[in-house]
Amino acid sequence: MCSVRGRRVAAVSEGPAGLVDAETRAIAEIGSQQGATSMGPEPVDSWMEHRNKVPDVGALIDQGLVVDTIEVAAGWDRLGELFDAVCTEGAMVPGMIAMSGHISHCYTQGANIYFTFVAAESDPSRGIVLYDRVWG
Repeated sequence: MCSVRGRRVAAVSEGPAGLVDAETRAIAEIGSQQGATSMGPEPVDSWMEHRNKVPDVGALIDQGLVVDTIEVAAGWDRLGELFDAVCTEGAMVPGMIAMSGHISHCYTQGANIYFTFVAAESDPSRGIVLYDRVWG
């Protein structure tokens, strides 16, 4: 894992040792060119250990929270812009508690960003209004 311009970036390679070594060297070189600072293996190790331990969405909804996800694909040249735009716009919605995204699948042409949001409305009967506002 490394930090680039304030963002944490992680890469994991799997496969034959020679391929993993080549990918690791290429990632390190690209990261260096972009001003990345290594954060060591601990953040990735922690993520790998806890990645499937996610909150029960039903429990969040039972608390009156508005929760949903959306997966959006874009070309490599537009992923950073897409991430910034969705998270920035989402954060501006009144009642937003958390807006985040992570790349879930990579392809030759680009990747999917899996966005998740959690928001709260003081009047539960207006939850659908908040939900629609977030999607807007």
